[in-house]
Amino acid sequence: MIISRLNAWIPVADLARAKSFYEAVFGWRVFPLDPNYPQMLIWTPDAKDKNEGLLLPTGGFFETDAAKATGVRSGVKIYLLAENIEEKLKEIEKHGGKCLQGKQLVSFS
Repeated sequence: MIISRLNAWIPVADLARAKSFYEAVFGWRVFPLDPNYPQMLIWTPDAKDKNEGLLLPTGGFFETDAAKATGVRSGVKIYLLAENIEEKLKEIEKHGGKCLQGKQLVSFS
């Protein structure tokens, strides 16, 4: 079975910063979930990324004080699939992100 959608909610300390970062680095469309819930945004990949058989994540960001904790290594672990991971990591750093764990081979054998 091929999974064509994945839903993930990412806790963030600053919604505006998260929106700016993920739009710039990954080209995601980020928009309000509902006017009654200003502390939540949802995201989808850009339409140009909708290729059959690819895992296309959708989900959202929610603002929480827990995400503001310093020195805590908990939260969401994000796995990236990129044609050139070195270039994508440079782009992440350019936009204020950082890699907490180096690249690793993911193998299904």
